[in-house]
Amino acid sequence: MNYIRHMNAFFTLVKKDERLTSSHISLYMALFQYWNYNRFQNPFPVYRENIMNLSKIGSKNTYHKCIKELHEARYIYYHPSPSKFLPVKVSIGRLDIEEDPVSRYKQLGLFGEENGDSASPKIDTGSVPDLTATGTDFDTVPVPKWDTI
Repeated sequence: MNYIRHMNAFFTLVKKDERLTSSHISLYMALFQYWNYNRFQNPFPVYRENIMNLSKIGSKNTYHKCIKELHEARYIYYHPSPSKFLPVKVSIGRLDIEEDPVSRYKQLGLFGEENGDSASPKIDTGSVPDLTATGTDFDTVPVPKWDTI
């Protein structure tokens, strides 16, 4: 399980999915943390109070609505408990696995590129001096010698 690739893939999906709100994202991040704590085993037990505290969701209705919608959107897989005395279980699918081996070398389009083809965001560097060995775009002065005792 590659933690960073999974998070990057999740946020790429979040950027495209207009259904998700900050509550969905916060809940997913809390569930992901519990998945990590359980060494990425599926399914893992979930205690609503703990997840609500970690995700900063204050309403049971919001929690249940978000967990249901994350399940319907297939970000998570919710397994109801057979008894009210047992915890529910959640599974999270891996997002760090690339289907196309060439795509692993592409930069994720998180910061404004529409199609993700750009290797990096466009940054204006017109005021940066040329610091190559042949460049003379910067002013230099001799460094005075220090007398050592």
